Amino acid sequence: MLTINNLSINYHRSILLNFNYQFQVGQFYQITSENYTCQSSFLRAITNITPFAKGEVLIDEQPYSGAKEKVFFFESCDWFNLNFNSLDYLKFVKHQWQSHANLTDELAFLGISEYAKVPIHKYTQAMKQKLLITMYFISGATYYLMDEITNHLDQETCLKVYARLDEEVSEQNKCVIATSHQDSGIEVSNLHKMVFQKQMIYEVVK
Repeated sequence: MLTINNLSINYHRSILLNFNYQFQVGQFYQITSENYTCQSSFLRAITNITPFAKGEVLIDEQPYSGAKEKVFFFESCDWFNLNFNSLDYLKFVKHQWQSHANLTDELAFLGISEYAKVPIHKYTQAMKQKLLITMYFISGATYYLMDEITNHLDQETCLKVYARLDEEVSEQNKCVIATSHQDSGIEVSNLHKMVFQKQMIYEVVK
């Protein structure tokens, strides 16, 4: 369980005030926000990348610093070192998260095998996004924090990614928290739709 107690975030202004929630494993959470800064700041706060004004974030009753291996978050393709290639990143993630994922299978899943050894500076935006997504699957983490995860992807690839996430949530008891600036209309099991606006995040009642 990812527990958030009285979380407040400031980034030049107040973004979130006194947010309390429990994100459960085996559930998929879609958080929509019209403000990219707000949604990114929320995920950055959970993972201690940026400090928050007050509150507490616990991963299975531990602070993030003691449970990093249970969480995977890679905010944007802009974080990539363009001189590296897909294999560099995937091997690093597999090692750091002590994952048992099959590297060959994950390279093949979104077709990354074709350019696995090509430097990232030669990738299209779609190729970069496929690498980013594959890093999540390679990690084997319990909690996936995903920001605009299907940017630059065609509809067929988006459906394939969401089908895989649906499977991991329902069959492997993972927790996905996916932020987006609009409702993507995804169809997955155990979906909770949430809205981030006016310094609040609240769940949309079905």
